[in-house]
Amino acid sequence: MIHEYIDLSEGFPDEDDVHDALAFLVSIEPAPPPPTYQRYKAAIAPYETQIDHALGTLRTYASQLQPTTLEDMRGQFRAFANDPHYLTSIYIAATVTAYLNEAWDGIGPWQR
Repeated sequence: MIHEYIDLSEGFPDEDDVHDALAFLVSIEPAPPPPTYQRYKAAIAPYETQIDHALGTLRTYASQLQPTTLEDMRGQFRAFANDPHYLTSIYIAATVTAYLNEAWDGIGPWQR
């Protein structure tokens, strides 16, 4: 089921907002995964605006952690990535880590 993503954080996302954004991003992943990157992009194209908003929530959350150490960011990353909701399949776990990495890249000490 695809969830609609509406950012209700009023510009200050907390962990629940991050989970809402991740739940949306997981919900739009095509299953089974398309055979090509072009087909994957076509499958998620209708959600581009919502994807941008969800990634914005993830970026803003990471920015709010600053200044911080890389180890602290890794701990927060692991807390999200290892949430039982995202460990139901390798595909979902990979989706969560990919979106977190994409959103957090360049924020504070975080580098993909």
